[in-house]
Amino acid sequence: MKLKPIKIEDLPPIRTIALDEGHSFLLERELEDKTNENSCIITYYELGLNGEDQKLYLTNLIIMQFLSEPFFNDLRTQ
Repeated sequence: MKLKPIKIEDLPPIRTIALDEGHSFLLERELEDKTNENSCIITYYELGLNGEDQKLYLTNLIIMQFLSEPFFNDLRTQ
């Protein structure tokens, strides 16, 4: 995989954004190495505080089970 350590100052900058409730944000980047056929996706879901809402809490648990690694491993291999 040809991995090597990099210096902290060489890391790309990280931006944070504030989204209004019910809105989403999509950021796409072009592949820098056109000879590399690999791809990846990073998805981040922020739901806020559950508080005393048991229905929201349980719904989040079910969604997290579907998004877990074994689910995607089955999806990818089967």
